[in-house]
Amino acid sequence: MSNHSKDASMKQHIEACQASNLSQAVYCQQHKIPSHIFSYYRKKLGMLAHQNRSTPTINSFPLIYWPIPPQAMQLK
Repeated sequence: MSNHSKDASMKQHIEACQASNLSQAVYCQQHKIPSHIFSYYRKKLGMLAHQNRSTPTINSFPLIYWPIPPQAMQLK
């Protein structure tokens, strides 16, 4: 099996795992895929890990920093 076909095959497994309600461990066990191989390809292909769908995703945004002057830090 060529590297391209291995990548494509694992991408299909990763997408199927993400679409299922199974954890990575259970999916791998059911499909006889070593968990470390699954993790390797997930990282290699830049795919997100299986997430709990009830957990909201956090989008990244720029953080703007304004220094606080020392006099504003003093307790009154």
